[in-house]
Amino acid sequence: LHEHLKYFVNMKISTDKSWQGVTIYFSGHETPGEGEHKIMEFIRSEKAKPDHDPNTRHCLYGLDADLIMLGLTS
Repeated sequence: LHEHLKYFVNMKISTDKSWQGVTIYFSGHETPGEGEHKIMEFIRSEKAKPDHDPNTRHCLYGLDADLIMLGLTS
């Protein structure tokens, strides 16, 4: 699945104009940690950067209770 997702993202970036100019972050199985905690750590690290735009919005979708609670507390 990991390899297919990487291929799909690369294909979309190179062929679909609506995907060009968009930054894609892909964190698969080779990065340790649970998905929802990796997402929240990424958001926290982005917010800590000095050039962070405070108007940046994040959208989290999922039915996992951990993801919902982490999203609510952020």
